Amino acid sequence: CDEEKMAKELAGKYVYCRKPNPTLVSTAKFDEDAIRADLRKTLELTAAAGCNTELVMKDVHTVQNQPQRLSRWVEIAREEIARVYGRQ
Repeated sequence: CDEEKMAKELAGKYVYCRKPNPTLVSTAKFDEDAIRADLRKTLELTAAAGCNTELVMKDVHTVQNQPQRLSRWVEIAREEIARVYGRQ
């Protein structure tokens, strides 16, 4: 979707619920920079528009036998939330 358009349309009236691409935690290389960039884009757009934002990681079918990837994704998400909103 056009995230910028959606953030502006929802503008604090609804919860902006985003399901990040599960491929970012499922591929052979766990690319933290790509995960951060993906989350940061959403968070910056929704913060600027005054949206209440929810991030939902789902539809993960594999983590390459590295279940710690999921907890690391949560840590990265919290770090990016703190960076954008100044808190966790």
